[in-house]
Amino acid sequence: MHQRDVPSSFIPTPTLDLGTADLSGAVPKDRRAAITSICVHAILATPAGIHVDKDKFEAFIDSRFDRLCDGKGFDFDPILRALLKIEGVKEQELYVGIVNVMAQLLSMDVVMEEPRMSLDLATRQRLLDEARAATETARSTFERRRLRDAIDHLDRQRIGDLMVARSLIDESQLAAALASQEQHGGRLGTNLVEMGFVTPPQLATFLSEQLDLPCVTTIGAVPGEVLALVPSEIALRHKVFPVEVQEDRISLAMADPSNLEAIEAIERASGLSVQPCIAPELVISYAIARHYHVRQPERMRAPAMVPRTADAPEHRYDLADLASDFARADDRMDVLAVVQRFLLERFRTSAVFDVADGIMRGFSASGTSGDPRDIRNHFENITRALPDRQWFRAALELTEQDAVQVIVVRVDGDAAAVLAGVEPTADIDASTVRKLTSVTAAALRMIELREEIMLLAER
Repeated sequence: MHQRDVPSSFIPTPTLDLGTADLSGAVPKDRRAAITSICVHAILATPAGIHVDKDKFEAFIDSRFDRLCDGKGFDFDPILRALLKIEGVKEQELYVGIVNVMAQLLSMDVVMEEPRMSLDLATRQRLLDEARAATETARSTFERRRLRDAIDHLDRQRIGDLMVARSLIDESQLAAALASQEQHGGRLGTNLVEMGFVTPPQLATFLSEQLDLPCVTTIGAVPGEVLALVPSEIALRHKVFPVEVQEDRISLAMADPSNLEAIEAIERASGLSVQPCIAPELVISYAIARHYHVRQPERMRAPAMVPRTADAPEHRYDLADLASDFARADDRMDVLAVVQRFLLERFRTSAVFDVADGIMRGFSASGTSGDPRDIRNHFENITRALPDRQWFRAALELTEQDAVQVIVVRVDGDAAAVLAGVEPTADIDASTVRKLTSVTAAALRMIELREEIMLLAER
């Protein structure tokens, strides 16, 4: 960094050997100025730059430019020898700046050979590694500061008002979500998703645009070696989930991308730099439960669990509606939420359980005597057999007199979901059950095929 108040000992010497390169030919004035600027600023940015007078340095290059550069090649040897005549300037202080000059000139199709230096290869590599690490740290610090500022600005503008302005929700939906947030806690966006006012992809896309971050709307299969980079306790505590690894960077789905504690913890655990990606809290929570086999926070609930209002229009959600919503489903969470809506209109009490890797876990429930969100805390290993009806009664806090109807959805012969219903409130005969399990299995298979296609495409 140049400081005007530091005396310079840079003295141009006309008797310098200009090297052996045969350089000749005029270079256009604007190109000449650009090349000179690259050399000057790259050297001033080095630790040695404090000793170099900018005006004298520019004059030195300008007075010899035609002998240093012909527009296609550049000879830095005379400049290096002049710089080393300055008291306190050392080769190792200049090396990274010289490499920077070479790279920038190459982008202009000007070739510059590395000048003759006494530094050995190990020292050169060490200096480059240190410079690269410092640059990554500076870039990361800048990006995180920018992100914090963007989130603070978004908070000041009020995310709900912005979503109303974008016509994602209306004023009455915002008021209802704010009331739910006050009662249940959590983020406003999470409450909007839980109440069915916006979908997880809509929320993620909106936040992505506001914060200028990549977004994650669904999370499919994730390789075990990627999961191992982020311990489950860190994922659960900070509401984050590893999506993929590319070279030395891990893409991390985050409900709060400004959470520097989470980013730093994962960088320490994985040894990789973190690329934050915005994702809805519900999507992250479900991915954590599915892949890490751990309990989700009790307040998490599926959109289908929101009670219907008394003035809701009377419309029987039938199999045609079910199939139509399945066609638009983005992931298993969407499929299971649609099934729960179908059950909601046909049973006094109902529940949906997800099955993956031989583990059955509660997804959503309605009509229970306790908090329906507690269903998410129920897990069962079903590699041998499904639990009996007594297990479902206990999970749903039912009495011995309640008759539980258990419906198993199978994909390729294996259980993929389990549905439970108590006291039918509408006709649900054997034909309806058969069609329900068939279309649900097809929807789950569609999600699996979509994930498989994406994995194949990335190979």
